Amino acid sequence: MKFESLPKHFFHSLKFKMLVGFVLLFACIGMMNWISMDRMQTFENTIVHNTQEQLPIMEAASLMQTQVAFLSGLMTQMTEANSQAELRIVSDEINYLLKGIEQQLERLDVNTPTEHLLAILTKLTNSLEATAHIQSQHIIKSKQVSQNIKHILSNALDSMERGNLLHRQIWIPISKEISLLLSSTKLFEISASERKIKRIIAQHKTSKHLLDEDDQALLQQIMGDVGLFYQLKVREEKRKDLSSITTQNQILLDGMTEDSLRLFDQKSQEVKARANELISTIDQARFNYFVIIAFGLILFVLSLLYLKDILFSRLIMLSNLIRSGNLTKHDLQNFDLKNEIGDIAYQLSNYLTTIDSQRNQLQQASEQLANVIKFSKLRIAIVQDEQIVYHNQSFPRLFDRTEMRNVGELPAEISKAITRNGLIRHTSSIILKSFYSEAWQRWFDVSSVTILWEGKESSLVSLVDVTDRENAAKEFKETISLVEKESQKDALTGLYNRKIYASTLELLEQQSQDESFAMLVCDIDNFKAYNDSYGHQSGDDALRAVAQTIASFCQHKDVALRYGGEEFLLVLFDRNDEEVSDIGQRIINQVYDLNILHKTSEFKRVTISIGVAIKGESLVTHPRSCFELADQRLYMAKRNGRNQLIDQSTPLELEG
Repeated sequence: MKFESLPKHFFHSLKFKMLVGFVLLFACIGMMNWISMDRMQTFENTIVHNTQEQLPIMEAASLMQTQVAFLSGLMTQMTEANSQAELRIVSDEINYLLKGIEQQLERLDVNTPTEHLLAILTKLTNSLEATAHIQSQHIIKSKQVSQNIKHILSNALDSMERGNLLHRQIWIPISKEISLLLSSTKLFEISASERKIKRIIAQHKTSKHLLDEDDQALLQQIMGDVGLFYQLKVREEKRKDLSSITTQNQILLDGMTEDSLRLFDQKSQEVKARANELISTIDQARFNYFVIIAFGLILFVLSLLYLKDILFSRLIMLSNLIRSGNLTKHDLQNFDLKNEIGDIAYQLSNYLTTIDSQRNQLQQASEQLANVIKFSKLRIAIVQDEQIVYHNQSFPRLFDRTEMRNVGELPAEISKAITRNGLIRHTSSIILKSFYSEAWQRWFDVSSVTILWEGKESSLVSLVDVTDRENAAKEFKETISLVEKESQKDALTGLYNRKIYASTLELLEQQSQDESFAMLVCDIDNFKAYNDSYGHQSGDDALRAVAQTIASFCQHKDVALRYGGEEFLLVLFDRNDEEVSDIGQRIINQVYDLNILHKTSEFKRVTISIGVAIKGESLVTHPRSCFELADQRLYMAKRNGRNQLIDQSTPLELEG
């Protein structure tokens, strides 16, 4: 087939048909892109909706379920608390958790379930406050009963020791029944003991005149209108009240759990429904996508077959002319040099000339690059079989040399790294990290990569200055250390927070016998009333002022930390008893002298109460018992009128 046999209008018709084919093909591609963009927009809208609306709600509901479960455990701890200190700590944790649940509810949509949950939360909050009050009274009453029983048993023993056989016949069975009351927790057990003691007294009624006034008074303490059995019954009534309100709390908590689960399931169903809708849309888009792809493939195959008969035949003819080596300008005249394949043949002769010119330019550039490497500050060497066959001028200067020929001339660290790693069969690899040059006082990474040097595989070794990186790493470590220290500080007062409490106890456990310490548990008086009257901002200011006063008495080994909301702990080292009590009293006086107005306080200003315990006291067996003893004395200071200090000079029996 010769070009002369093809009329020129044939090539114009070919151009038109090819143009139509490309237009249809681009139309298919455009349709596919449009569908893809539309689906991507739908996906984005769904993701935004789930991220901004559904997921935060589900997250809040899930977190609230966890908090409710934790609240159930704290409620149990509250009813089982055996001391005022433990009760206060549990109450603070419950209040903190209730605030967290309220915050999660505020994140949810305002709807009927949320309003119902808020109503339950309000009831539960009030009920838990009542529970704490009843439990506090129960603890006090239990402690009073226990002390009263011990007192009665002690007096009964004295009576038996100084009395005759008749006294012993009366007081031995009575003491036995009273001893059993220490472990009796049921009302019927108490009533049974009361009846037995009445029978014992009735059996010896004729000999009752032999008992002295102390014995009569002791019997009155047991059987009187406000005697021991009356106190036991009052204690059991408190226990019944506590059991009743605990059941009520559990019912409210179960209701909150059920409503939160229902809300979580509701939101899950909404997300699932939207996901199913999105899946349905994706299936339809996938079907449309496949139809367009099939249409495009059919169009491409038809175009390929068409070009095979028309265009490829011309390419074969041009290829034969090129292979013959007789391609002339006369042959090129048979092609449309502007728009047809003939333009390719015309350019071939120009490309040969261009290639020769570029080869010369490449050789010149290589020579220039070699000069740049030779005189630059880059530290580069070529290693073959542990011989340095090339290096630039900067490489040996790093080691105070002018020329190097063998790897053994390098420092031992670099020499071993090069020998150990050999040829690196992949991209550049660091074979020695952070090499320090004493002469230059700089840090370097040693890298190696395999290249061809004069036709032989060689290692290109380079030293890269990483001093800035090493300095930055050092600064980063120092910053991390500073952040860790700051995490142990209370953000409001600047004192240590509760995290340091455990480590302080461990430190005290490791003390030798001749070392001493003391604990001062401090609590701001009527602080809740102060917050209610003046607001939390003023409360924060008062906390900071009191904390600064306490911290001012710390020496280098002492520890001051904020233990709870308005409760502080001061640990003093190497002080005698008088110095400890003097520091505590000075803290009370200085807080009083701050003259922070407190209209609901009996002192009309902010005051502080302090309990003190010192290592070496009989009740202090370990650091934790020291804290508990100081906390008990703090409670005594509160009950005795506040704004005072209680130390070892005041007996614990005065608490009642």
